[in-house]
Amino acid sequence: MRILLVEDDKALCDTLYDVLSAEGIEIESAYNGKEAFEKLFTKHYEILLLDIDIPYADGFTILEEAHQYNPKIGALFMTALDTPTNLEKSFQKGADDYIRKPFTITELLLRLKAIYKRLHSGKSEIIAIDDTFSFDLVHKRLLYKNEEYDLSPKLKKLLYILARHANVTVEKGVIEETLWENEELPDPAIIRIYIKELRKILGKEHISTIKGVGYRLETL
Repeated sequence: MRILLVEDDKALCDTLYDVLSAEGIEIESAYNGKEAFEKLFTKHYEILLLDIDIPYADGFTILEEAHQYNPKIGALFMTALDTPTNLEKSFQKGADDYIRKPFTITELLLRLKAIYKRLHSGKSEIIAIDDTFSFDLVHKRLLYKNEEYDLSPKLKKLLYILARHANVTVEKGVIEETLWENEELPDPAIIRIYIKELRKILGKEHISTIKGVGYRLETL
């Protein structure tokens, strides 16, 4: 796994560099957009691990430029600026995932490994849930034995969020922000109702509740 880490907080950047290197990850770091561009233009990376608010060029601009040279590069944004706008823009710009500061190294590693697995899977656009159900990330549809399974728009969007982060816990707040964006949340219990409906379809074993945190889609 080859990662370019872009973080202007030098202490955090150096800590992440040391910890990820100790995990056997090949990693280089940049403290600002200028350094990031210099490295991107001369070397090949598989994943970008970057902050949004950094000097010279924000994370969105860096990701856009990176895609010009390597359209398949993975990207994980890490930021304390956890507004619905930033969340939505991250995915619009092609990010694979988004993690809020502060975070644990365990969570970061899980998310990086999930991205790496998708990048190197021959079926990176299709998430196999079990032997009969799968989710098509490109067309955002649930498949049952390779035929589309009809879902309501909200259920489809919820499952897309979970499938995009398969086997990684998605925070409840992230789900709420993505499902309703700028709309008012109709009822705090509505997500539990949607999760219950998905469990009826997929099976209880495929959607885990992480108490006080969020939900996780369990796949093959």
